[in-house]
Amino acid sequence: METNSFFSNKTHSFEHAYYHSMDILTLKSASCNNVESTYFEIINDVVWHLDRKDTLNIYIGFSRLNAVSIKCLINLFKMLNRYYDLNKKIKIYWSYRRNEDMEDLGLSLSTFCQFHFEIVSI
Repeated sequence: METNSFFSNKTHSFEHAYYHSMDILTLKSASCNNVESTYFEIINDVVWHLDRKDTLNIYIGFSRLNAVSIKCLINLFKMLNRYYDLNKKIKIYWSYRRNEDMEDLGLSLSTFCQFHFEIVSI
């Protein structure tokens, strides 16, 4: 995945993409806050994947998030902890673009995770 183009989407809508064969899920948005709009679809993708495979890499990149979206991510991370306890290999890559608030949010959210959580400035 090309890190430099992670935020290059011209639209401001929330996007999520699932790549089963590469064990990758991406969640990104240039300026929208609507994780909750596809939350159940994201959960279904994660459950379907981890029930069949042992590895999942999740790339997350947002410019900002609202409280509901943050709560959705916390719930996702708690669910991922249960899979991690089943010896699944889970990695989160939290990307932010020169935004101290998003860096701090990534640090705070990482405390909910037992699995690998990497914070990357792009």
